[in-house]
Amino acid sequence: MNIPFYLKVSSTGVVGAYKNPPSLGWNEISMFIRLDLPDRIFEKPTLQANITIPEEAVIKTPIEASVVDNVAEAIEQATGLKFNITVEKKDEEVPNET
Repeated sequence: MNIPFYLKVSSTGVVGAYKNPPSLGWNEISMFIRLDLPDRIFEKPTLQANITIPEEAVIKTPIEASVVDNVAEAIEQATGLKFNITVEKKDEEVPNET
């Protein structure tokens, strides 16, 4: 993306960007600028994570709801991202009855 514009600067440090040549006061200057930005700069980033839990970390006791809430809160505080964690019981296989 190629963006041509004028930058207006005053002696007091006030700046402004204009599409067309701006009118100037006695203490102002303008500068023509051509800004070239890659289109990809406007794409939203995709967050990705891989989490591996070792076999020895598996807990055989039920996880209480407060533990799940505490984990979600800790992740949110550490990353600033909102997490929704659910714990589901694994479906037990039902033997075929014939």
